[in-house]
Amino acid sequence: MSSVLTKFHNSNKHLLLKKQPHGAAIMQEFHFKHGEASASSTITSPKETPTNLSEIFQKSIVDQYRAIKVEIGSQVNISSTDEFETILGQALQAWQNKSSKSIDFNSRVRSVHLKIDAKFSELIPICLKKFGFTFHHCKPEYIYLHKWLASEEKNTYPPYCQHYVGVGGCVVDFEKEEILIITEKINLLPSHMKPYKFPGGQLDHHEFIEEGVCREVREETNVETNFKGILGFRYKKAFRFDNPDIYYICLLEPKSQEHKKAISACPTEIDLCQWVPLDVYFKYESLAPVQEHARKLLKRCLEMRKQNPEECDKLLFKSTFQSKDHALSIDKFKEVEPNPEFLLYPNV
Repeated sequence: MSSVLTKFHNSNKHLLLKKQPHGAAIMQEFHFKHGEASASSTITSPKETPTNLSEIFQKSIVDQYRAIKVEIGSQVNISSTDEFETILGQALQAWQNKSSKSIDFNSRVRSVHLKIDAKFSELIPICLKKFGFTFHHCKPEYIYLHKWLASEEKNTYPPYCQHYVGVGGCVVDFEKEEILIITEKINLLPSHMKPYKFPGGQLDHHEFIEEGVCREVREETNVETNFKGILGFRYKKAFRFDNPDIYYICLLEPKSQEHKKAISACPTEIDLCQWVPLDVYFKYESLAPVQEHARKLLKRCLEMRKQNPEECDKLLFKSTFQSKDHALSIDKFKEVEPNPEFLLYPNV
């Protein structure tokens, strides 16, 4: 990490912080005592994790939305729920006094967030019933609670993520004019009636589209692939748990003929996977709407590829891994006729 030079005001003194050790971060801490809160900046190493409950609250961090974040991890020592209730009550009183719009924004406290390890689930009713916190989100290992303090302002703190992102791998052997298709085990239809589709699934946390689609194809079919680009996508308003879903249809090709021959169905997810001639695939009936649209996109892409491969590649949406900059040009998309359940892009 490069040198960090930061000038800040603390107790009416200006301090100059010079080069810090690798991994150190500048954080603004809010200290409270007898109903009063004061802010200061400090250099904190990620390795320094306090275990004392009072110290956890003393070293709470404020983010860009002026929200206090208190993380109560599994390593924290809490003697009793009464101790937690007392310390939280004192902290909230101090932070509430800093929530007025008359206070400079960079010194204000607008909301409080508690990230509580599942180990301390007995603290949750205290936060909800005694202090008026609400649920923000939860995961198997923790729960995240929220309380808006700035009564003079509208609650504008961002909600938790609301969309799923899925990928489908349209894997084509351009040389032999074959395509990789599968049927899924988890389907209520009998085997002979299951619709063919592309291998794919949901992106993992912190995963690029390119990484995710190649991983899904590998996990479901054992075929290693190279990412060519994005053919199009489907947006569905209500998917799993009534959340929207974005499904990207990606064009891939096998890394080699040897990789292509390594095809093998995942025993837990896939009923059948096979290479099919493109002319046979284009005659298949009863595909799902998304797969029908994907087939049209692929057909158009292959027709253009025969005429001018370079121009065809320009139509595929790609990202630049070196800069982590996803260069998707929205002007290339044309919205199709709206559907009450989902939209498909681009128009074909």
